[in-house]
Amino acid sequence: MNPELPRIALTLGEPAGIGPDIAVMMAQKGHPADITAIGDAHVLEARAKALGLPLTL
Repeated sequence: MNPELPRIALTLGEPAGIGPDIAVMMAQKGHPADITAIGDAHVLEARAKALGLPLTL
């Protein structure tokens, strides 16, 4: 973590909704903030696999 960057907590929302997809897609790019996704890791892993995107937890 970089102490100069803002910290943002991103909740995934409904597991069957679009929130997990957005979180996985956001993880693919750099952002000017420390972003922490809050939710079920298994949901994130499943959505990353379904989207064909890499994800490191």
